[in-house]
Parts: sequence; structure tokens; C-alpha cells
Amino acid sequence: MSNDDDWCTIESDPGVFTSLVESFGTRNVEFAELWSLDDDALSRLTSPIDGIDDATVHGLIFLFKWQHQSSTSSNNNRDGPGGGEGDDEDGIISTTTNIGGGRSEPLIGDDVPPGLFFARQTTHNACATQAILSVLLNAANSVIERDDGEGGDGGGDVGAENAVEDDDGNGRRLVLGRELSDFRSFTSHLPPDLRGEAIGMSEFIRAAHNSFGSAEDAFLMGDHAGRTKRAATDDDDVFHFVAYIPHEPDGCVYELDGLRRGPVRVGSYDGGGDGAMGWLRVARDAIQNRLTAYSSAEIKFNLMALVQDRRTYLCERLDSLIAIGIEESDPAMLSVRSDLLAEEEKRTRWKMENDRRRHNYLPLSVEFLRCLAGSGKFDKLVDMARKNAGEKRKRSEAWKKSSVEGM
Repeated sequence: MSNDDDWCTIESDPGVFTSLVESFGTRNVEFAELWSLDDDALSRLTSPIDGIDDATVHGLIFLFKWQHQSSTSSNNNRDGPGGGEGDDEDGIISTTTNIGGGRSEPLIGDDVPPGLFFARQTTHNACATQAILSVLLNAANSVIERDDGEGGDGGGDVGAENAVEDDDGNGRRLVLGRELSDFRSFTSHLPPDLRGEAIGMSEFIRAAHNSFGSAEDAFLMGDHAGRTKRAATDDDDVFHFVAYIPHEPDGCVYELDGLRRGPVRVGSYDGGGDGAMGWLRVARDAIQNRLTAYSSAEIKFNLMALVQDRRTYLCERLDSLIAIGIEESDPAMLSVRSDLLAEEEKRTRWKMENDRRRHNYLPLSVEFLRCLAGSGKFDKLVDMARKNAGEKRKRSEAWKKSSVEGM
């Protein structure tokens, strides 16, 4: 069993998230970062290469700065950054976040659509992984794996695990992995709060999550946590992840935020001619509504999509060119091989960056400080750092003041 101090923070990065889902045993997918919310940016998700215009987009994960606003409301729909029940517990009054006024109320109980996986966040620092799981465990037409080695059609429905299906569609279908398949089956009949507890207590999920923390995080967890952690203040930047997913059975898009009591229906879409673009536009509108709550100077957002591994389409294209006898020197063949090489180089770069994130730079830093002290430069550099920090603090306070006056 783990506790809150056993979960480290992980970086919002497509290389980190892709490697994390692969460590879960999930295959045939990757994360792609979005820098814009216009139609061109969304169409690059559904049309990753020429000739493909129906690519699957399993979900979106949105990172934003959590805005703390005290709530005097007496209702039970109160959410907080710590992740836990919204009701008052042990004399602690939780808070609510009103982002993009007019948001729909969370669905609870029998109002939650059958087969929609939603879990409350009950573990600190787990919101990134919980958002990822919200997308993975709701992925339509996914392939599940059982202990006996059989595959099954997950279909995005936690109760539809009867049909045996060994084919992953030549890499076109998300393979959930045995551990997550078992986890989804185990939690299918649990309420959202117990699903959140199950995530927090899963050693498999926690170990995969923590493998992407920095080596220094290990020092800040466990026995050292009580001496190093402090409560967040209004001056701290606290970030949170939410997921947006399409639910094919009812044709609606849902926002899955573990700090809320249930999933939020943000709109409906036509699952016909528009393909993934239909639900992506609905999710985009919901995200833009969130953004309206922030000042124009706020830029600390991140948006990623869980999409098909781009190498799948490139390998299909390569095989089709080979099958019709296209020569290696043909421009079409050279273009596909160049794109495939770029994808492999991207994966190599992701691995190198993840290795650097995991590397323990603390001994190097300590030795570097010792060298500075031995050379007599340490005190001077400390004074300079204090001066720079003071100036930065003044600029930050001036910026906050101007932002408030401009609202």
C-alpha cells in the first residue's frame, strides 16, 4: 500500500507520457503536443500523413494552473487541489474552481453513462497519471489482454469483455495491456472514490509513474517527506490535469477531472462524417471556455492528444509502396523512409531526455558548490543570487498588480 508521499511529480511532456503508457504495457499509441486550438492544428491529429484523414484520437489531456477560489456555497460540489472528497472532512473546508462560468454539473450515480470510467483523485501528485488512465480506460475499440493470453475487444466499455479478438488491426487499435485490462475489469463496478483509491494503492501504476520522476524526488519522499514538504500558498503555481474523451455510445464529449464529483458532459458530437474532428471541436470549445478565466498574460498551459503511433501509418505506406514495386530511389519511397527515420529519431531523443530526467545530478551539484567555496567565489555568487531573486520578486509583484488592475 502506498500513501500520498510515495508519488512524485512528473513533467508534462509527450516523451514522458508516451513512455509512461508504454511502461503500462499499452501499445500502438503516442502523445502529440498541440500548440494551437485552430482547425489546422486539430486536422493534423486526424490526418497525420498524406492519404490518412480518419486517424483515431483517443483523448486530450489539458494542463492548467489551478485557480484557488474560496467557496461559501453549501452544496457538495466543491473541488480542491489536494484530491479527495469534496465534502467537509475532519474540519477541512474544501474549495471550488469556477473556470469558464456556466459549466455543467458533474454527473453522479445513475446519471453516469454505462461504461464510462471515472475515478476521483484521492492521491496527491497523481493527477497526470490519473488523466492518462482516464483516456486509456475509455478508449473505444481497444484490445484488452487477459491472463490466459487471449485478447478481447474492450470497446471503451468496462463490461464488454466477452468477445475474443486477437487482431490489433495491424497496429491501428490501442492495445491496453494485461495489467490495465485487469485493473479496468477489477474496478468496473466500484464507485469513483474507490476507483481513485485503487489507483493510489496500485504498486504497478505507482512504480510506473515514479519511474519518470527525477532522482532527487526520491529524497523528498518517504521518510524525508515530512521534513521537506510544506503547504502550497497563494504565491505558488499549482497545476492540474484534466482529460477530455469522446464516448461513442451516447455521442457526447466528457471532461474527466478527478477533483470533481463526477464526469462533466461538455457537449455532443456527430460520430459520422466528421470523424474525430467532431468531438475534437466540442472539446476545444470546452478548453477555450476554461481559458477565458485567465488573464491574457497567462501562458502556462499545455495540451496533448493521445493518438495512433505515427510509425503505424508510415509502415503501412512503406509496405504498400513495396507491394506495388516502387523502387527505393523513387521520391515517394524516399519521403516515407525519411519520415519514418524522423519518427525513430524522435523516439531516441525522448529516451535520452527521459534518462537525463532520471539521472541524479545532486552529487555533481554538491561537488560543484564545494569547488566554488574552495575558490572563494561562493559567497559572492550567493549575494548575486539573492539580489537577482529580490528583483525577480519585485517584477512578479508588479506584474500581478498590473494583471489585477487590467481585469
